[in-house]
Amino acid sequence: MLRRLALLAENPRPANAQRLTGALRGGLRLRVGDYRAGLEIDDRAHVVMVWLIGHRSRFYDEALRRWPPV
Repeated sequence: MLRRLALLAENPRPANAQRLTGALRGGLRLRVGDYRAGLEIDDRAHVVMVWLIGHRSRFYDEALRRWPPV
């Protein structure tokens, strides 16, 4: 997972990143095996913020508690 996150510095929107929908709209999800990373991209500041990493069984419940990131 950390290797894939490090690649975001070169390509902040990899082909397998999916836009989150519903209550999580505005964020992105990156899938690596059974794990997910929640991302937010600020193009103006050239910043990729990873606001959550977790196992898929708990990721979406935790994401709803933490969205939107501060």
